[in-house]
Amino acid sequence: MRTARRLRSVARLPAGDRRDHFETAREPWTLFRTIVRERREREFEPTVRELRSCLADPDFVRQPEATQVRLKETLALMESLSAWSEEMLELETSTLKKLLRLGARIRNLLRSPPKQRAA
Repeated sequence: MRTARRLRSVARLPAGDRRDHFETAREPWTLFRTIVRERREREFEPTVRELRSCLADPDFVRQPEATQVRLKETLALMESLSAWSEEMLELETSTLKKLLRLGARIRNLLRSPPKQRAA
């Protein structure tokens, strides 16, 4: 956890105490943001880099069309999710809390209005 920047070493008294003491971020939202960024950096971004590498490979055009489409769509989705997650992490904590409380109700905001029946 120390290498993931979730813990930091702190000095403790009394002098001569050789044990390591650690603490996490005091604010839970700071810890949350750190965990999300670290996981994205460790798990998500390498996949994005690998997909970009595949698409840049000159032999990629020799792959079946279905494979090319699937990889391009996967990369587009992952890039969108990466950008969206960074935008969410940059929100003020109060705004992020409101957004999380919306939950599934956000779907209602995004739905198109019902179609009118022909009379």
